Amino acid sequence: TSRRLCCALQQADLSIVFAGGMCITWLFSFFFVQQAFKPLLAWTDQIKQTTIQSLKGRLQPIKNYPEMNAVAASFNAMMDRLSRGFEFQRSFVQQASHELRTPLAIMLSQTESALNNQLSAEQYRLLMASLKEDQQYLIALTNSLLALSQYEQLQFQKDWPEIRIDELVVEATSQLMQMYPDAQVNIGFKEMPESDQGFIVKGNDALLKSAFLNLLKNAYLYSSDKKISVLMSALNEQVLVMVENMGQTLSNEEAQMVMEPFFRGKNAINANTKGFGLGLSIVVRILIAHLARIEYQSPSNNDNRFTVILPQSNG
Repeated sequence: TSRRLCCALQQADLSIVFAGGMCITWLFSFFFVQQAFKPLLAWTDQIKQTTIQSLKGRLQPIKNYPEMNAVAASFNAMMDRLSRGFEFQRSFVQQASHELRTPLAIMLSQTESALNNQLSAEQYRLLMASLKEDQQYLIALTNSLLALSQYEQLQFQKDWPEIRIDELVVEATSQLMQMYPDAQVNIGFKEMPESDQGFIVKGNDALLKSAFLNLLKNAYLYSSDKKISVLMSALNEQVLVMVENMGQTLSNEEAQMVMEPFFRGKNAINANTKGFGLGLSIVVRILIAHLARIEYQSPSNNDNRFTVILPQSNG
C-alpha cells in the first residue's frame, strides 16, 4: 500500500511539474510572440491611418529584422509612387482647370460687354470673330485633354502589325509640308541596318505617325530657320529617330520638365507660339505604349535634339 502511495505521489509530482513547465512555456511563448508582433501591430496602426489625403506616412525599419525591413522598404517605395501619382493628378487637374477657366472668363467678359453696350455692325463682327477664336481654342484644348486621357490606358498589343519607321517618318514629313509649305526637312540615315528589316517595329501606324508629326511640328515652330534634320539608325535591336532643329535650347530644369503636361519652356514663350504644353506629353504616352522612350539633348549652342528609341520587331 505504501508503495502504491509513493507511486501515486510521484505521478502527482510529475503532473504538477509538467503542468508548471507547460505554463511557463506558454508564458514565455506568449511574451515572445507579443514582442515579435509588436512592430507589426505598430505598422498596422500606421497603415490604417494612411488615406488619400495623407500619403506621407512611411513604415519605420526595425532593428534585427532584415526580412521585415525588406517588406517595409517595398511598401514605402509603393507609397512613394502612389504619392507622386496623386500629386501629379492634383497638379494636372489644377492646370487643366486654369487653362479652361481663362478663355471662358474672356468669353464671358466679351459677352457681358456686348450686352451692356450698343455696338456697330463692325464691332459685333470683330466680337464674334474673337469669340470664335476662343471657342476653337477650347475645342483644341479639350481634344488634347481627351487624347491624353485615352492614351493613359493604352498598352502594347502583341498583335500590332509590323511598320517600317523610315516610311512612316516620310509620311509624317509629307503631312508637315502640307501644313507648313515653307518647312525644310532633311531626312538621312546615321547607321544603316544590315538588312531592310532593321527599321521595322510593331505598333499602331496612326498613333506613331501622330507622335512623329507632333515632334516635327514642334521642331518647325521653335526653329530659328524653319529647317529640320531627321536622322535614323538601327543598332543593337533598336530603331533611333533623331529630330533636330536650330533654335533656343532648353535649360537643365526645363529639359527635366518638358515632357510634363502643360509645361511650356522659354523658347515657346519667346516664340509667341500658341499651344497648351500637351503635345510632348501625348507623344510620351504613345511611345510608352510602344515600349519606347524619348530623350532630349542639346549637342551644341542653339541645337535641339529629340531622340525616339523604339525596339525592333522580333518577327
